[in-house]
Amino acid sequence: MDEEGTHDHLSDAEFETWHIYDAGGPVLRLKVRYRGDIELPGWEDGPELAVGLEQAEAEGWQAFDREPGGRPGEYAIVHMTRQARRTAPR
Repeated sequence: MDEEGTHDHLSDAEFETWHIYDAGGPVLRLKVRYRGDIELPGWEDGPELAVGLEQAEAEGWQAFDREPGGRPGEYAIVHMTRQARRTAPR
């Protein structure tokens, strides 16, 4: 293995939690309300959960775990990860 090549790129995992809520109405409409601790503006009108996960996948995010929500109205918490590559200083 080329030792210089192994130091060219360092790989760090990024993690994020998505907090999923029902946006209301007669049918369950699951939407991402919080990414980490930040509430998304207009989350009720955002994409459905499945579409949001597809968009996240295009950005390199992958869901790796899920748990029931713990806050009032919170349906689930989805744990996301992606690999972030950065160039090492030379």
